[in-house]
Amino acid sequence: MLFHKFEASKNELSAKKSILSAVITFLSAILNHLSAFGGILSAIRFF
Repeated sequence: MLFHKFEASKNELSAKKSILSAVITFLSAILNHLSAFGGILSAIRFF
């Protein structure tokens, strides 16, 4: 019974971890995109 509860909480934790890593990946992709966009804008402003 206790072991089953532990397994369930472990699965929940791994699910939360995967969601968190997906969110982090998404945010870093957005940041990379924004910095690339900012670089293009500053290059345009430079010329």
